[in-house]
Amino acid sequence: KLALKEQVTDDLLPRAFVRTHRTTAYLDCRRGWMMVDSGTASKAEALDAKLREALPPFPPAFPRTKLAPHTAMTDWLAAGEAPYGFELDADCELKDGSENGAVIRCTRMDLTAEEIRQHIATGKQVTRVGLIWQEKVRFMLTDTLQLKRIQFLDVLQEEASQA
Repeated sequence: KLALKEQVTDDLLPRAFVRTHRTTAYLDCRRGWMMVDSGTASKAEALDAKLREALPPFPPAFPRTKLAPHTAMTDWLAAGEAPYGFELDADCELKDGSENGAVIRCTRMDLTAEEIRQHIATGKQVTRVGLIWQEKVRFMLTDTLQLKRIQFLDVLQEEASQA
């Protein structure tokens, strides 16, 4: 009887505490892109590691930019305009690079306002900025190049409903 109990325990225990998690991703092998639907970088990195293990050589890599993202975003707000095809939305986050690490979060605010430029002039760097792409998609871009709070705007939804 004890041997049967141990055998059942040995057979079932490995399956007793299994936790599954689903992470959705889009792979564009032609361009070498991978987009992961995850709120945390660690889940995206875990998926990347699993795919590299299963599909060597796995080409996608994290994006590299000529200019640091926080520098580019800070330049956009200092100039009061986003790059071509984009417009500034109404949210941003600025951080002080010093030890004090002050953080300013602006919501529902005109990002071209003088107040924003004053914060930049005192040394704060933009770590998140709200953008609108071609009046179709609204999102928050972070200094790690993550897209957060993606929202399809009415124009795009109307086009989809007419198709």
